[in-house]
Amino acid sequence: MLSDEALKRSSRVKAQSRRRVTFLEPDEILPAVIAAQHGIAARNKLIDHFRPGIAALAKKYASAANPEEDLINQAIVGTPSDNGEVTNGAYYAIEKWDASKGAFPSFLMKSCRWAITHYLEKQPPQHTSLNAKINPDDEDSDSWQDTMSWKAMVSSSRNSGATFIGRLTSPACDGDRQLSGG
Repeated sequence: MLSDEALKRSSRVKAQSRRRVTFLEPDEILPAVIAAQHGIAARNKLIDHFRPGIAALAKKYASAANPEEDLINQAIVGTPSDNGEVTNGAYYAIEKWDASKGAFPSFLMKSCRWAITHYLEKQPPQHTSLNAKINPDDEDSDSWQDTMSWKAMVSSSRNSGATFIGRLTSPACDGDRQLSGG
């Protein structure tokens, strides 16, 4: 499938991962895509060729809530739309590409970017409101904002030289606690 020249080029390039990455010349892409449209093994080989680019794309969108490897998988497999049809990702790009749609690498990367962005749009927000209750089951529970303003008050009284002695009860404390500052 791969020419000897492609294997020589890949052996001269420093490996980017544990897998061996081979680089295709522009005239080698068309036969590789046609083979990938007719066989799973060829499709997987073609995806391996473009995996470093897909990984770089996923790295731009990665976060603690959405690790890079999850985004790579979404870029390859694709994200279903509201009607359940997958219209993005590397598998879709390989299946639907023809020469009238432009250069294959740009078509593939655009499809992978769409898959990642659609996946991220469907994720719930990964933040907590400062007005949210610390303990939602307790009606009298303080919010995160109340706790932060309480800590700021204690901190500012310590910095101003004022003496503050009192008995405080807060969900942020481990029960009743005697504080003194000054």
